[in-house]
Amino acid sequence: MTKTYRGAALFALAVLLVIPGTALATTGTARHNHVVKGLDWLHTRQRATGGFSYLSTSSSPYDTPWAMLAIAAGNNGPQRWKRAGKNPVNYLQSIDLTSAASTSDNVPKYYALCILAYHAAGRGDLVHSAGSTQIDLVAKLESYATLTSGYFSPVVGSTNRATETTAWAVLALTSENETGAVVNNAVSWLKTDAVIDPTDDQDPLWPSRGGFGLQPATEAHTSYTGLVLQALNAQGVANGDPVVQNAVDFLGRQQRSNAGFVETPGADIAYASTPATSWAAEGLRASGVDPADWVRVDHNGARNDPYGYLIRRQKLNGSFNEYASDIGNVMFATMQSIIGLSTHTLPIRLTQGNDVTRHYDPWFRKGTVLPKNGTKFKVRTVTVKASYRDNTHGTGIRKASVRVRVDGASKTRAATITGSHLSLTLTKLKDGSHTVVFTIADHAGNGAHATRRFTVAVPTPSPSPPPSNTPPGGGNTRPGGGTGGGTVIVPTSRPTTAPSSSATPAQSTPPTANIPGTTLTPMPSATPTFPLTPAPSPSATVAGVVVNGSRGQGGGGSGAAGVAAAIAALVTLACLGAFLVRRHLLDTMSGASRGYVLHEGGSAWQRFWKPAGTPPAPPQE
Repeated sequence: MTKTYRGAALFALAVLLVIPGTALATTGTARHNHVVKGLDWLHTRQRATGGFSYLSTSSSPYDTPWAMLAIAAGNNGPQRWKRAGKNPVNYLQSIDLTSAASTSDNVPKYYALCILAYHAAGRGDLVHSAGSTQIDLVAKLESYATLTSGYFSPVVGSTNRATETTAWAVLALTSENETGAVVNNAVSWLKTDAVIDPTDDQDPLWPSRGGFGLQPATEAHTSYTGLVLQALNAQGVANGDPVVQNAVDFLGRQQRSNAGFVETPGADIAYASTPATSWAAEGLRASGVDPADWVRVDHNGARNDPYGYLIRRQKLNGSFNEYASDIGNVMFATMQSIIGLSTHTLPIRLTQGNDVTRHYDPWFRKGTVLPKNGTKFKVRTVTVKASYRDNTHGTGIRKASVRVRVDGASKTRAATITGSHLSLTLTKLKDGSHTVVFTIADHAGNGAHATRRFTVAVPTPSPSPPPSNTPPGGGNTRPGGGTGGGTVIVPTSRPTTAPSSSATPAQSTPPTANIPGTTLTPMPSATPTFPLTPAPSPSATVAGVVVNGSRGQGGGGSGAAGVAAAIAALVTLACLGAFLVRRHLLDTMSGASRGYVLHEGGSAWQRFWKPAGTPPAPPQE
């Protein structure tokens, strides 16, 4: 390649790196949607006291002011964000801010941060009576000013952390509309003494030229430079001022090919971070530069801008990682990224029309949670269902979070669940009251639940009368025993005719008079030998009915039912036989009392006594 073409190629590449990437820039609408997702996650970090913290269940006095700035940057009113009826302003007013400042890394910076947070919430009236001890935050902050030089420092009379502290003080006093020597001297000090502008390219600070460090004569940082640019802009320093332009140039040297910014000069692309990129974006906006125009081409040929870099660091739950390969300080990275993606710069004031709050918890669609409370069912199969959704541009319903419990027992696995709907059919429900609880959550962790109560009362059917199946001749029916059918012959009446017997003796006519010398001779008869044996079966007919003892729709009875029926019939026949034998015996004995003799001679009494010896002789005439 000739030198001419090589130069042309390098020029074309330079044009690609610096021309505004309007068509590729992240649009304001897309940025706003990602801000909403970030706020969705931040909402889950609010605690019952109204403040915020990352993992602790207690609020943090250091995270809370930053969270208030992020909420206001998302065009929400921090005072409207409530948990258990308390908002972040309530939390700050409930703690000792002097004590909180003393345990921070920079006391005057903490006072300045709280002043900005109160104004972001629209409660600037509390700045002079802040916290549980009612301190004047402005007076506390100004006590750290060096009147002769103009800078602010946590160590009076020293420039230790003076650049950072002075920039925060200027922003806080600007939000208070403070004017006069204190503010003017602080701005002058930043422009003349804080900026790093070495003219010797052999100076160790040459890479930091135009930027700002933690304090004078120290390595410049992206975050401190972005902070100072916002402070200068707040006090009306023109965008064309050389100090501003040199600082913007410094920021440009800290951007990497992935469009992210590193914190210090010379840092590798792996150290590009969301906080540094956010501070750079805020500083650029304050200087009249649109960060979306700062497009870079990475090694894959992809074109990116700072906003796109921030968006790529956002996770599904709405939070932001600090680095591409390390989550880092998620809480601080998320709050900074929300501010970086917004259209705001410090100080953030709650403007009219922005004092609102979005609905960040998911919810159940009206009228879709069924059955309605108090519904009464006369069946044992009931279908329960619910439809739900998350807030617009939120993180969305997490399907794995959807749960349903019935009477305290989980029925989730049996339900049909989507990202917007749940349906479950309950069967074999018992009579009584039942409770169904639906729970849902979005990817950020915001949750909601709905409870429904209904009653099942299945009517008991009236018992059917037994079928009338009385055969001719009357009689009663008795169902067969056991679980199966059976046939039982039930007698309808006692027999009225004595059973006939082939051994019944013929009866002789008794004499009408006792004539001496006359012997009574009975009529010939087939008289059985004593004792008499009853006939094997009576000749009398027993009327009865056949009863089907089956419980079901048909089918034969069990063996037990048949045995029971047979035993019942045998007992009846045995009793009847015993009755007939006893009656025949009595009839025979009564014949003996009237003088009748048996066929083979002698009376029944004589036959009865024969086994015991010789019976008494018959009477002689």
